[in-house]
Order: sequence, then C-alpha cells, then structure tokens
Amino acid sequence: MTDFRSASDFGHIAGRFRQYRRLMDHWQAVLPVPIHAVDYEETVSDLEGVARRLVAACGLDWHPACREFHRNPRPVRTAGTTRVRQPIHTRPVARWRCYEQQLAALFAALATGG
Repeated sequence: MTDFRSASDFGHIAGRFRQYRRLMDHWQAVLPVPIHAVDYEETVSDLEGVARRLVAACGLDWHPACREFHRNPRPVRTAGTTRVRQPIHTRPVARWRCYEQQLAALFAALATGG
C-alpha cells in the first residue's frame, strides 16, 4: 500500500522538511568543502550574479554562454525539457501565495516544530 502522507499531511511534510534541514546542517558541519546554496528568487532576479558565484564555487571560469543556457543545442532528457529551453523568468515567484490560506496549517506546523 502506498503512503500518501508525504503529499497530503502537513504535519508529515513539516517533519520531512525538518529532517532535510537537519541533514543539510550535518553535511555543512562535516564536509571538508562548503555547500553552495542557491536561492530560487535570487536566481530569477539576478541570474548572472548567482551563476557567476556558482561557477566560481565550482572552481571554473565564467563563460557568457552561462547566461544563455536555454540556447544550448545539446539534447536534454528530463521531464522539464521544454522549460530548459526557455530563459529564466519570474512568473512562478510567489505563486504559492494563491494558496496561502490552504497552506496555513503547513506554515503553523513548520513554525511550531509539530
């Protein structure tokens, strides 16, 4: 039997998110190299700045084609193939706010730890 709590039980989702944060905190504490975090909203508002920092964190040289990733002709085999071929845009930013009322219980569970 499939357990769908991960998709519908806000307490379960909040618990999973806390476990994710705990695991990331662990890896940041024990790995000999830093983990480079990338913020979605910052990425869509400042793609070049975020991309330059990411490329530098990987120890690579910047190339202007990084800004034009969507023009790369190489094959892409992911579920988001059509999105990979589009430039970065801000349409999805804060789209969750349309569901803020329905997500109130999730936010409460995240805030209280339960």
